[in-house]
Amino acid sequence: HRFEDNPGVRRHLMKKPSRSQITRTSKKLASTPSVKKKKKKKKLDRKPHEVFVELNELVVDKNQEMHWRETARWIKFEEDVEEDTARWGKPHVASLSFRSLLELRKTIAHGAVLLDLEQTTLPGIAHLMVETMIISDQIRAEDRANVLRALLLKHSHPNDEKEGFFPRNHSSSSMNSIVGNHHHNHTTDTCVPLMGEERIEMADPKANETECKEKNPHLHNSEGHRKYLKLMEKIPEDAEATVVLVGCVQFLEQPTMAFVRLNEAVFLESVLEVPIPVRFIFVLLGPSQANMDYHEIGRSISTLMSDKHFHEAAYMADDRQDLLNAINEFLDCSIVIPPSEVEGKDLLKSIATFQKLLLKKRKEREQKSMKEGTAQEAKELCEVKAEEEEEEAEDDPLKRTGIFFGGLVRDIKRRYPKYLSDIRDALHSQCLAAVLFIYFAALSPAITFGGLLGEKTEGLMGVSELIISTSVLGILFSLLGAQPLLVIGFSGPLLVFEEAFYKFCQTQGIEYLTGRVWIGLWLIVFIFIIVAAEGSFLVRYISPFTQEIFAFLISLIFIYETFYKLYKVFAEHPLLKFYPPDVQSSLNASVLSTDAMSLGTRMQPNTALLSLILMLGTFFIAFFMRKFKNSR
Repeated sequence: HRFEDNPGVRRHLMKKPSRSQITRTSKKLASTPSVKKKKKKKKLDRKPHEVFVELNELVVDKNQEMHWRETARWIKFEEDVEEDTARWGKPHVASLSFRSLLELRKTIAHGAVLLDLEQTTLPGIAHLMVETMIISDQIRAEDRANVLRALLLKHSHPNDEKEGFFPRNHSSSSMNSIVGNHHHNHTTDTCVPLMGEERIEMADPKANETECKEKNPHLHNSEGHRKYLKLMEKIPEDAEATVVLVGCVQFLEQPTMAFVRLNEAVFLESVLEVPIPVRFIFVLLGPSQANMDYHEIGRSISTLMSDKHFHEAAYMADDRQDLLNAINEFLDCSIVIPPSEVEGKDLLKSIATFQKLLLKKRKEREQKSMKEGTAQEAKELCEVKAEEEEEEAEDDPLKRTGIFFGGLVRDIKRRYPKYLSDIRDALHSQCLAAVLFIYFAALSPAITFGGLLGEKTEGLMGVSELIISTSVLGILFSLLGAQPLLVIGFSGPLLVFEEAFYKFCQTQGIEYLTGRVWIGLWLIVFIFIIVAAEGSFLVRYISPFTQEIFAFLISLIFIYETFYKLYKVFAEHPLLKFYPPDVQSSLNASVLSTDAMSLGTRMQPNTALLSLILMLGTFFIAFFMRKFKNSR
């Protein structure tokens, strides 16, 4: 089995380096700068868990309806459903055919392998599996809907009908959102029933014990509930499930396989008979003419997943080659019995001795490889951790150096080597849109707040002053600060400060512009002291809550200003019934002169009402534009 040609992934699929290749080259990678600069990814859960395996086969019931039926399960040992009584048999050591193991190895070598899949629902997992099957040329594009429909059929378990437990089937309802209005051909010859043909509904695996007691009191007092509790006691804590789906369908021309390992274990509704999160899914579908025993292949992968060494390798696998290597290790420790008739059990005693010898050799190989690799791996791991810690320490901009202007010197060393490249990159044609955006982002606050500032300061500072100051300070900061992408401009908090300072100057008899100059000088002194003492590290103590409180204060001030201005407009231009006001006295005297009539024809504008309409219109336009921006 080690000398077969394994092409790996077919066209359109990328193959990642195997774990063995990574081990051989880890020392080289650790010494290169690329390891230091690689981005941190989300840490994957590769810790092996105890495994509960459930084998489901595609069958046809009395009403010619296809569904998945549980036929076997593995809790360390295999337990099969007896075909005659539809009851669980006794646990036993699984005996597999050598051909089924070779067929399994062949299907994994050529099938779809999806590792660390980030999906939480069965329809999402099935959709990605089918798309990968199409890309790897296992199925045709026109078979997408049929395969999806087959994967999302309802599941049934041996004790469902006997105990009267009939929950809803969520998987079949979710199926319609993906498949659409495609129709599936339910035919008698699609699959040969592997079990007794009886109508069975499906249990919800996510329903916990309390919900079962509340919703199904008859189940709580029944024999099925006691069996359920007994089964849960046998399953180890923190166990993760493996779902194996095998069956024959008529619409496929060749067998198709998918092996899925989820990024994290998730609860799949209406799949398992027990509420255990699912981590692995194995699917094998194909025509009945493929000369392949789907039941035996399903038992083979289920037995492999229940094996301690294989399921640990499945948790740690980086690609399909690691899975194939794990199968090879399993085959190395397996025994093939020749197809001869054995008259007595005594002749089979030597098999157990030979099996122990094979396991002893494997254990010796593992211990030898661990001793050789532990020291080297520990040394490499320490080197990588030390380099990462140094990199984190160097890249932390809020860490104090302990010397005067140490943070400024560190920023200069980090930023100025890229000084010229920032300027050259900005001159590229692809940056034209960004340059225009930043230009208007800096210009619009200067015009908007400049007009408001002119009103607050009675023309001492306005639009012209803000445009000039924004442009000059922006250029100086970009040249000296080596941060050309940082936009500097006027903002709402500064407007509130300028208004308060102008009122303070008026009450104290101080010239506003003179006081403004002294404020700038004192700001220089304060900033000089903060930079020298590396006071920027205090930023780490400013939480989003502080920023939100400050933003709320500014918003409240602007809302107050809006209604105050509207109040002043109404006070200066009150609403009157007649315009101009002297028309009212003329009407009371019942004397309308020609001059009064001419004044009545010249109606004055209703300033207050127009201001109210403009304010509400501006608010609703801004509100619905923001709502439109955040909509889909």
